[in-house]
Amino acid sequence: MAADNKSALIKRKKLNLKSKDGKHQYTVFMRQNTMLIEQFSIGLLFKLESINFRKITLIRFNGEHGQADRLEQR
Repeated sequence: MAADNKSALIKRKKLNLKSKDGKHQYTVFMRQNTMLIEQFSIGLLFKLESINFRKITLIRFNGEHGQADRLEQR
């Protein structure tokens, strides 16, 4: 992963993929805060060639981003 151009606190990586038959295109993206490693996002996008390569997020995972445990007993 490389430093982000917009923020020195963010590392990012993008991988462009094609299906074996070459008919479909995907992008895997990864972002992570360099100071708070629990702040991250990783996901898979599907590119729709028929609509000028618009993207649909197939799956995305996010780190906690400093959120409190919601299952905590009160």
